[in-house]
Amino acid sequence: MTIREFETYFTRLYLPLGMYALRIVDNADDAEDIVENTFMKAWQIVSSGSEIENFNSYI
Repeated sequence: MTIREFETYFTRLYLPLGMYALRIVDNADDAEDIVENTFMKAWQIVSSGSEIENFNSYI
């Protein structure tokens, strides 16, 4: 996965995931942290050379 592909996923999924997390934790700051940490972990996997076969499912 390229950086551009990752950015595309991030841009497309950030808000929906944030809204989903907000419904669960009922705190906007915590929801934002959860989503950011999730994307950071995914980026660590991708940048290490490993592939995530289905990024949507992984996230």
